[in-house]
Amino acid sequence: MMLIPLRPGLPAARIALAADARLLAAGPGGGVIVRGDRDALFWPLLRAGVLTMAAPAALCGGRA
Repeated sequence: MMLIPLRPGLPAARIALAADARLLAAGPGGGVIVRGDRDALFWPLLRAGVLTMAAPAALCGGRA
């Protein structure tokens, strides 16, 4: 998944780690690429102002 903060300085990585996500890489626009449970991540991140989007499998450690 790709996490995109809606405002600069939002702690997307910290919130994702608190929900047991694994950080994989930096993403565009201050975002991060993570692997984790979408259901556990979506609402806490959205409430904090971070969008959760699908990312290509190649970015998430899967096969392209």
